[in-house]
Amino acid sequence: MARQPRIHVPNTYYHVTARGNNKENVFLSTSDYERYLKCLGEYKERFDFHILAYALMPNHVHFLFHIGEVPLSHIMHGLQVSYTQYFNRKYERVGHVFQGRYFARLIDSDSYLLQAVRYINQNPLRAGIVPNLAAYKWCSHTEMLAKRASLVDREKVLRWFAEDPRKALQLYCRFMAVRVEEEPKWPQPSVLRQAQALGRREEEQSASPVQAGGRFNPENRPPLSRLLAAVAQHYGLTPAQLCSQQRWRDYVEARAVFSYLATRLYLYSYQEVACMLAKSPTHVGNAAHRIDEVKCEGTWPATIAAIQRQVEDLSGLQSED
Repeated sequence: MARQPRIHVPNTYYHVTARGNNKENVFLSTSDYERYLKCLGEYKERFDFHILAYALMPNHVHFLFHIGEVPLSHIMHGLQVSYTQYFNRKYERVGHVFQGRYFARLIDSDSYLLQAVRYINQNPLRAGIVPNLAAYKWCSHTEMLAKRASLVDREKVLRWFAEDPRKALQLYCRFMAVRVEEEPKWPQPSVLRQAQALGRREEEQSASPVQAGGRFNPENRPPLSRLLAAVAQHYGLTPAQLCSQQRWRDYVEARAVFSYLATRLYLYSYQEVACMLAKSPTHVGNAAHRIDEVKCEGTWPATIAAIQRQVEDLSGLQSED
């Protein structure tokens, strides 16, 4: 019976695993590890996807990818075939190097992302290969600790912890210092939101109105429906229009602003916002990140401040009622 083709979902995160055939080692020397990473870099450049974490183990590999328009199956096929040809040629052998199809889990929960980063990087520790993670060359943790990275999207991972790079790296190291033995269950409590909240609490000046005395207080934040109404009002839309599938520029921008304010300022989870917008959590995260990148430019500070005032105005009206 023919295998079913894999479903391609653009702009999503995948936790990918590929194991050696018959559980045999796929890396027999330092040059093998180096060659695999070289192949990975070549295909990353060719297919334009992001690497958030990786770990090369003697008999298997782990990745956390954020892919775009090119299907994951194309990426993995090219990568594995390229390395297999090198490996068979070098060791004068024939046949498969990796066992069957790779395993891939599509991640639509923000809580799984950081757990996956930690789980993937800690593979060498669990296997007893090294006494501490910094001593292992063949995982992305080494790049995360360096000033520059060649494969892993270091800045993207660090932004999950805090906007300030130095503070983000400190929080990342603290997070990685917690040892995990099992693959994270899915879904989980929002680890990503906890990490971002931790980063915000430790900032000297927090812009979030839902924090008082350094503590997160959900009672201080407006209901999502009120925030949705304020954003819709600012863009001349109705809440129903904002939640529609229309792709006009104002609609897309309004949804991105709503995602940003809800998750970054009022600390709602991606899942909560996704339910309101009828979108995936990954879509919400990407939309919020787009505003993250421009929030201090041009008229964006004024736009965000104006919507916050509208939220407060709506709050006052509802209180009078």
